[in-house]
Amino acid sequence: MRLSERLFTSELERTRDMVSSPEWYMEYAIKRRVRTLGLGAIQLAKSGSVSDARRHLKQQQLEIFEQLLDENAVRIGNPETDELEDWDEERAPIDRIVIHHSRRADGLSVSQLNAMHFLRLYLPRYQRGDLKTSTGQLQPIYSGHFDETGKQVFHGYHWKVEQDGEAKQLLPDAALTWHAGNWGMNKRSVAIVIDDDLTESSPTSESLASVAEIISEHYSSINPSSSTILGHKAVSNTLCPGSQFDEGWKQDLLSRIE
Repeated sequence: MRLSERLFTSELERTRDMVSSPEWYMEYAIKRRVRTLGLGAIQLAKSGSVSDARRHLKQQQLEIFEQLLDENAVRIGNPETDELEDWDEERAPIDRIVIHHSRRADGLSVSQLNAMHFLRLYLPRYQRGDLKTSTGQLQPIYSGHFDETGKQVFHGYHWKVEQDGEAKQLLPDAALTWHAGNWGMNKRSVAIVIDDDLTESSPTSESLASVAEIISEHYSSINPSSSTILGHKAVSNTLCPGSQFDEGWKQDLLSRIE
């Protein structure tokens, strides 16, 4: 077994032991910093690049939580036993569509996306430590969103569109998802992600046609315009969905919506 594989297995088991209590995420925040220093030094010695070492550690963390979430090994909120926030209570009437890209030319599986948003969106929010029960205990991480099998999920998009145009609805419209980096926009919008790296390019014709079809068929009450069909960067400090959106393929998208 290579060193990297041994490290992955070691970190997987360390994390598995840690994530079984409702408040595990607070302990994880502290121990993660300590472990990152040690693991980062090892990876840095191998690659010689700080950015490569950081990228390696983030990828390892993503793979670990993808596996643990798939195994139901992470202690998350249970509506039958826990006192929890109902994030969907603030859902407002939908009057905006926000377009994202995954920044992955080779695409993301739904389980990868789920782990990514669990780590990027939910984990930091709960680690702030201000979400407590009536008895003063910290709440376990909870989305209130479930897939078709009844498993709790944490991805922040309502729709995922592949490069070949295949589309999948990940969450119902009633779900208030944490996608925009702007709570007001989260409440009133639907998030559609194109599973591609559009940093400096335009989406495939197939994926663009699919996005237009989703909007036409499911959100016909929204008058499609530059003020209702938005790129993520219009509402948050990000480049998503890429440099070509505003002056390029946004107009193409609008022209395809019937």
